[in-house]
Amino acid sequence: MMSRPSSVTSATIAQTFVVPRSRPAMISFSDIRRCSSGPSLRPHEQHYRTLIRDTKFRATKSARRDTLGATMAVCPTCGRDVGDASYCPHDGTPLAHLGRGPAAMPSLGDVVDGRYRLLSELGKGGMAMVFAAHAEALGQEVALKVLYPRWGDHRKTVARFAREARATSQIDHPNVVKVYDFGYAPEGFYFLAMEKLDGRPLAGMVAPGKGLRPGRAIRFLLQIADGMARAHELGVVHRDLKPDNVMVRREGGRETLTLVDFGLSKITEGDGAPVTAQGDVIGTPDFMAPEQWQGLAVDARADVYAFGVMAYELLSGELPFGGDTLIQKLQQHLYSVALPLGDHPRVPRLPEGLSDLVMRCMAKDPVDRPPHMGRVITTLLEIEERSRAEDAERTRAGIGEPPAATIMQAPDDVGMDRSGLTSELRRLTRVRQAKLIELVPSVFASTPPSVEALLREIEELEGALARAEEDFALAEASLHEAQRAHRAKEAQLRAQLVAANLARAVGRRALPSELMEAGDADTIAMDGELETRAEASSGPPEDGPLRALREAEAKLAAFVHAPDDAIDAATAQREDARARVDAAEGPVHARYDALERALREGRGADPSRLGELAQLDGAIATYRARLELLAHHERRKSGA
Repeated sequence: MMSRPSSVTSATIAQTFVVPRSRPAMISFSDIRRCSSGPSLRPHEQHYRTLIRDTKFRATKSARRDTLGATMAVCPTCGRDVGDASYCPHDGTPLAHLGRGPAAMPSLGDVVDGRYRLLSELGKGGMAMVFAAHAEALGQEVALKVLYPRWGDHRKTVARFAREARATSQIDHPNVVKVYDFGYAPEGFYFLAMEKLDGRPLAGMVAPGKGLRPGRAIRFLLQIADGMARAHELGVVHRDLKPDNVMVRREGGRETLTLVDFGLSKITEGDGAPVTAQGDVIGTPDFMAPEQWQGLAVDARADVYAFGVMAYELLSGELPFGGDTLIQKLQQHLYSVALPLGDHPRVPRLPEGLSDLVMRCMAKDPVDRPPHMGRVITTLLEIEERSRAEDAERTRAGIGEPPAATIMQAPDDVGMDRSGLTSELRRLTRVRQAKLIELVPSVFASTPPSVEALLREIEELEGALARAEEDFALAEASLHEAQRAHRAKEAQLRAQLVAANLARAVGRRALPSELMEAGDADTIAMDGELETRAEASSGPPEDGPLRALREAEAKLAAFVHAPDDAIDAATAQREDARARVDAAEGPVHARYDALERALREGRGADPSRLGELAQLDGAIATYRARLELLAHHERRKSGA
């Protein structure tokens, strides 16, 4: 007789036959592995239909139990009847989070926890609303995610919400969203304060059936991999990596990607032991690794798999595995092999090695995937460098289309950011200059002395420019190191603020005691320090944790608003080095212009050979036009 899964959450079972691609599935049955013993799973469909009916019955029964609880509220601390009070009149324990009934969600203009003034609504989902809020103590605008009060007594939901704060607050990387705070408000709900991002989800930038240009996709993938690599270094596995959880924004003409929503993340301790137990199937079906589907223990390689699925979609405009039902998706992720990108009819010619990397990331067995994101980054950088060299060679040889020919797109679908355009324009200019040197022997039967003098001058000036560029690279590396140290210190202070507010929630009994039990699946491994600080505070129970919270908040605010001398000095050095590069480039360009005039107008020259420059000239003109179009778009946007 077929075994029956032990439990399935109603939210998941309701989606058994039609699952939206962006919605995470919380499948809580450890023996789904038995459902994956072979490619044919149709005998289970009737069983899942039965489970749907059972789930409806359990949901109705749960609703009745909640209604009964609302009429018979009991304080969990002292065990006394408290009626409709928001706080226990006997010991002050907050009660709204215990499922006695719906606490009111905050409204615009309200000040949450006395610290966050709500300015506007940014969005809402099935479990939380997100507001733009002004953090009074920090003196800056943040995004405040507020968990619906009805979820406040749902142990696993609260645990995931707290995990998101704890996991993300410690990550110090420019491609990972900053989390500032997590707590329980006296108004009766949990909240999460994080960096407010002005951008749009990566999912909205990929048109169905039409992927991004390979160069742009590689730049995006490098940022995603870089952010995830840092998270993995700190022992955080995302478990829900997908385009909907990546925000794209513009900063100084550059497209910056930011990873968000670590609510399903798994935290590993220093020895690599998982804090959460295996057995739960958690994630978004379209991006879940086979081991996630099977409820097995997961590590960073599950994120590598999701990264591969994302890369496939970015490059092709469609997911590697289809299916409208949960069963179909499970079958494909466990047993089907995706069509290689190199054979995909909608995918243009890809840089060598890119299709192979994506397919290796999506290997069914974790052992066959790249072992960590660092390896993925190294391979992507090699592919990018090789692709640039091939483009340069093709352009120099005058074959194929100009690499810039495909970037003249609508302003809101920018093919390359300002820094990328500028860098590519500089590279093409250097390729053209090298081509001029190559053409000298074919233009002149015998090189004139004046041209030989020009070539010696160019060689000398090129040496000075190379030294200036080397100094600039060192200055840029120093700036990056100063910024990294700043991010690390800020992340440390953010983690301290989150820890202080968790301690406060523990002291107020806003986090149920079962969340503290070691080994309980999907719970938070709370630092012993939190309980100790909450219990050791002198005076009224709220005073010690509140004082610690205020101190942590004040330290973070002071750090955020104080100038960083190291960054300021490194920025000044970088700007000075950049100015020296620009100064060195001027004479080099002038000498190359003089060389081109000699090739076109010199006595005995055969200027017809200069026709080989036409391909490069077209590419350079396209990049310059694209930069002008981008500047016009930015001026219009800033004016609006």
